Amino acid sequence: MKRLLPITSLSLVFSLAASAAYNPAAFTDFWRVNDGKTIRRLPVNVMPENVFWSFGTRDFADGMKTFNRLMDESFAKSTYNCITLTLRCNPELGDAETIAAAKACCARAHQEGVKVYMDTDPRIARREFFAKWPTERQSLANVVSAMPTNGLASFTTTFLAKQDHMSWGSKSMYRPLNGKVLSAFAVKTRADGSLDFSSKRPVEVKADVSVATWRDDRNAPQNQPVDPQKGYMESSEVVVTGSASGLAADETLVATVASEYYSIDVFSPHLIPFCRSLMARYKEAGADGGMRDEWGFIPNYSPDLRTFFWSPNFAAAYKAEFGRDLLADLPLLGCGPKGDAERSAAIGAYMKLTLKRNAAIESDFYETDKRLFGPDVYVAKHPTWYSSICPQEFFHNGLDWWQATRDWAQSDEVSPFYAVNGMAKKFGGPVWLNEGYTATPERNVYRVWTYAMCGGRQVYHGLYSGNPKEMVKYTAMPWEESRVRKATDLLAVGNVTAQSRVRLPNLISNSQVDSPLAYVFSHEDLVDWSGPGWADHGRMELFALLSRGWWGDAFPASEFALGTFKVDEEGWLCVGRQRYTALATHHLRPAEKAALDVLVKGKSLKTKIFDIKDAAGIVACLEQAGAPRQPLVKNSTKAGPFYPEPDGTLRLIDGTAIRIKADFDHPCGLPLAEELESNGVKVSFAAEGLFAARAEKGSVVAIAAGALTKVEGPGLSLQLDKPEDVALLKIDGEWHGVWQTATPDAPIPAPLQALCRHWTKLALPAHLAR
Repeated sequence: MKRLLPITSLSLVFSLAASAAYNPAAFTDFWRVNDGKTIRRLPVNVMPENVFWSFGTRDFADGMKTFNRLMDESFAKSTYNCITLTLRCNPELGDAETIAAAKACCARAHQEGVKVYMDTDPRIARREFFAKWPTERQSLANVVSAMPTNGLASFTTTFLAKQDHMSWGSKSMYRPLNGKVLSAFAVKTRADGSLDFSSKRPVEVKADVSVATWRDDRNAPQNQPVDPQKGYMESSEVVVTGSASGLAADETLVATVASEYYSIDVFSPHLIPFCRSLMARYKEAGADGGMRDEWGFIPNYSPDLRTFFWSPNFAAAYKAEFGRDLLADLPLLGCGPKGDAERSAAIGAYMKLTLKRNAAIESDFYETDKRLFGPDVYVAKHPTWYSSICPQEFFHNGLDWWQATRDWAQSDEVSPFYAVNGMAKKFGGPVWLNEGYTATPERNVYRVWTYAMCGGRQVYHGLYSGNPKEMVKYTAMPWEESRVRKATDLLAVGNVTAQSRVRLPNLISNSQVDSPLAYVFSHEDLVDWSGPGWADHGRMELFALLSRGWWGDAFPASEFALGTFKVDEEGWLCVGRQRYTALATHHLRPAEKAALDVLVKGKSLKTKIFDIKDAAGIVACLEQAGAPRQPLVKNSTKAGPFYPEPDGTLRLIDGTAIRIKADFDHPCGLPLAEELESNGVKVSFAAEGLFAARAEKGSVVAIAAGALTKVEGPGLSLQLDKPEDVALLKIDGEWHGVWQTATPDAPIPAPLQALCRHWTKLALPAHLAR
């Protein structure tokens, strides 16, 4: 039997994913282009300030009244410079009314200087796809087993409708359509209860299939009357019962039963061209870019390790890649013995192909976005779905986060920040972006500060909680008011002040968080449910270091073969601009170790390599090298698990130090009157919430601060009569400044004018005026 190739050995086909090109010129161009001007919003390529909105069914029914109000009020009170726009409705992506609505939205946003990135995901264009290619549906295959009684073995298996964010509000869930038995075998049962697949023999199964369909009105939005034509979801359930006779007492029936779903086959040859056509249509409608959000297979919220994706196209790709029959391997995946080498190899092949296909789809999306909309397009949004490194994510996309190319690393909800920082180092952007859901503005603004504390920025959603008790304030309102308030309540003075302050460091540095440690876990071991490393990426071992301020950027070992890691001319292992003092590994398999050996072979490597369990050795190495310490990560914070509190100093690769101090009760930040060190230079200051500084060659060359009143250091002395939000950067020996103000018609304060002659006014919304 042909042996299967490991994950790392086939990863070179994804070298495109290493070509993401965050453009650092945008940072320097900002100062040159805007000198002497008053601007209302930052350019997206300097810092995306991203709000997420969606069209709902009722928006179409009421002529976009609520949606237009939401846009008007949010534009007036926010600093947002871009919208990511999707559908939660029955009209689909290709429908004329959707295109017309998107066209109007783009025109309205452009009047305000706001860019629109339209969701062009094929999951919200299923009707159009199936009208053209009705047979290219995704199937789920259940592997079932049954012991015989008097030679007769029987089973029942059920296929349920599934939903995710891309089906909510549409007319149809991902619903099962039919059922059939794909294969059935009698397999000898060993004394220990395991199955001997070398003994399998085909058997005939008599099967009955029942399909129940219904309209699920419960999915209508809260406080929204059900539209008899649109306000419901089509749902279904398929039950397959089967039996086989003539089995011996020591045999087990193993059958693979499948159902086609109302979902596009991920391996469809028409999928990628269809996606390109959708993106081209929305370019014509005025969108500034396409968007892709949480791409992957049908959601599998509770993996039972006996349910797998299948289709003839998937099977053909499996055969071409590995020379094996996917249908023959599925029973081995589901019922093979624990620790069996052949089962492990088959699992590796299945998961490898899941990763490869989803990464290829994501790569084509990135390249198409750049080709259609230009090289500087902001490619949104995040590839993370279940958002943690867990089985749900493995089955959804193969854990393709680092191969789903984005110039700005993006994630959502509770994605581990150490993983997103690793993605940022690979993709190049100075910060990462995270979508989080909160029920209150206070909780949201706390996350704004927390994300900034560990190298990220917030993407803004309307207020939301899965706990209805937390949303009583809004569910008690009329629908229109509720929808608008859930967005505009985020635009209170404290929230917008926090948003505007955490962006100021982006104006003085396009550098990234300085992490002295690269942390690499086995991709192969992680996704192999037949072995001891299943779903173990060494989270607690890494946390033991994070909790002491030794930060690591996380990567799967499949990145070794992708060209993600380099050894620079001085012998340091690097990803992008980050040099690593130490590399810690977790459970690497032989092929993954070999890929690392190829990378470092013949090099005089300065980076020290450890097993993650050698915490003492790692810490000693980092301390001896004088590696930077970062804020202490805590097991639990109000922003979620494994974050630092927003009270500490963050250090960037270029030496920029960012002091942040805020808490739950002070959305604008807390007073700061301290001393900060950058590259050996001490700077004293008085500010609120945030102060950042960088020194070079013994002198201060950059600062950014909220409510600054004083700064004193070599090469810079400034006293202000009243607090001001300021960013200052020395370019070619001369100071340039940004004054952030809600009264942009006022003159530049005299102390600032005396300091430098190059000023940009960054206008804040009027309701922030003191």
